[in-house]
Amino acid sequence: MGTFDIVLYVISALLFLDQLTAAASVGAQVYFWWIFIAVVYVVPYILVVAELATTYPNEGGIYDWIKRAYGARAAGNLSWLYWINMMLFVPTAFLLFSGVFAQLFFPDMGYVAQASICIGLIVLMTLALCQDMKFAKWLPNIGAILKLLFIIILSVGGIYVAMTKGSATEFTTETMMPQWGAGIGFLAMVVFNVSGWDTIACMSRHIKSPEKSIPKGFAIAGVVVIVMYLFATAGILVSVPVEELGLINGFVDTFVSIFGNNNALIIYALGAMLMFTFFTNNVTWCMAANEAAMAAGQEGELPSVFAKMHPKTKAPIGAALLGGAISIAEVILYGFMAKDAEELFWVLLAFSTIIFFLPYLTMFSAFLRLRKIDGVAHRPFKVKGGKAMVRLIALSPFVVICACIWFLLVPPGEPVDSLYLTSLLVGCVITIGVGMLMVNRCLAKMDNGEGEEIAESV
Repeated sequence: MGTFDIVLYVISALLFLDQLTAAASVGAQVYFWWIFIAVVYVVPYILVVAELATTYPNEGGIYDWIKRAYGARAAGNLSWLYWINMMLFVPTAFLLFSGVFAQLFFPDMGYVAQASICIGLIVLMTLALCQDMKFAKWLPNIGAILKLLFIIILSVGGIYVAMTKGSATEFTTETMMPQWGAGIGFLAMVVFNVSGWDTIACMSRHIKSPEKSIPKGFAIAGVVVIVMYLFATAGILVSVPVEELGLINGFVDTFVSIFGNNNALIIYALGAMLMFTFFTNNVTWCMAANEAAMAAGQEGELPSVFAKMHPKTKAPIGAALLGGAISIAEVILYGFMAKDAEELFWVLLAFSTIIFFLPYLTMFSAFLRLRKIDGVAHRPFKVKGGKAMVRLIALSPFVVICACIWFLLVPPGEPVDSLYLTSLLVGCVITIGVGMLMVNRCLAKMDNGEGEEIAESV
């Protein structure tokens, strides 16, 4: 993977088309938040990851950084959360896939049928994750190109609607300023949409000259990602009023508003393009998560199933197969609790997003600790500034993530939903607890001299 591949990989990973409607649900004020988050979150995040990835270009990525900073136990727990959050997130994108598919072709399709399509897509994704990187890397690359094309069409269409029909959303200085209310609860999705710069570091064994390619690739991709999000949310907001914007149906409603009911072929083509990007986005993230989990498994910090590598493709087949099984189980379990696909989508999204954010709290603190305990390490790319500036760069995204977790648990401007809050907290406690038990058990085996047997089996 060269610089061009890195740019496309990052775009494929970070341009979350499946979260666009959730981000647009913030309303016109989302533009303030895009710019604000770019300054206080994205820029510091990129700087931290660029330094860590070029200083420690190991295939474990974030797993390796945490291990160097806090030891094997913390690294094992981190790898579990990093991996499991992706497996918990997978069904949300595929529920969007089935929702768009149903709205386009089978409007009367039931909730059970949509969940069945979701399960079928999980199986297909698992097979793709077992392939050789020479083949697998083309899925993110194609997905990135289609995402850019989709956003360009959406943006141009939005401009056309605004000029011919008028904007469905009022864009004024007042409406674009931050306001406290229910919409702010979706702010976590804005932050989620620009997270994941560290995923490319997990692929370092596949990167040519990472010390040069990663900083350059990040700089290019960072500008592209923020600009594309600004245009994409504009295309949605000028086409569909915020109060009518559905998390799942919002995409097709936007297509219809732009192109009308008489241009079915264009709407179907855009729908197919959108659904394909949902698939490639999951593949992109799972590739990185599986690599990190495999590294932890090979070190004996996660069960040996994670260490299994395909003898021919060298893909982390153990993590891929186990992840697919967990994603399917999640769809079935939470499917009994939700009333419809939209409610299931949001509960799964909020749950997986909280788990997703937790490892990054450790990553930003590890950045500061490694500066302290390993200051002599050669840093091809180093964040400039004194101690106070470096601390501010690490603390800023840390605080943003903490706020987002709170907004997901207790959405602002809404009464506390005890069932919703309890289901999220119980799910988080179980997920973290299972990881801690597994890691402790694996490390106990290592202490008892079973590490060599694990290494031989790998």
